[in-house]
Formats: sequence, structure tokens, C-alpha cells
Amino acid sequence: MPTLRRATADDLPALRTLIADSVRALSSPFYTAPEIESGLRFVFGPDSALIADGTYWVLHEAGVLAAAGGWSRRRT
Repeated sequence: MPTLRRATADDLPALRTLIADSVRALSSPFYTAPEIESGLRFVFGPDSALIADGTYWVLHEAGVLAAAGGWSRRRT
């Protein structure tokens, strides 16, 4: 059964992998490979501030990350 919990700093490596896999798969019909890699380098990735705030969550099953997301209480 999937489990939802707050993300921790220990999740960062798995989050980076999950986000990279997702961006590459979902962006490939619309962007070139160099554009996707640039997006991964400069735009997409886990937000360590949200993890520290306790507002970033992960969904996992049997130790495998399946989804993640969060929000900020800060004004932007």
C-alpha cells in the first residue's frame, strides 16, 4: 500500500532521480534533449526549503518513490 509522508533531506537523491525521469519522459515530445537537460540543470529539482519547512511530501511504496510535491507558505 502506498505511504504518504513528509519528505526529509535523506530523500533528496531519490527526488532528484524521480524528477529527472519525469521531466525527460514528459518533456521529450516538446523539447530537444539539450533543452531538457538545461531545464534539469537550471529549473527543475526538489526544493530543499520546502523540505525544511515540512511542506514537501513524498508518496512511496515498498521503499520506491512514486510521487512528490509541495507548497510554500512564503509570499513570492
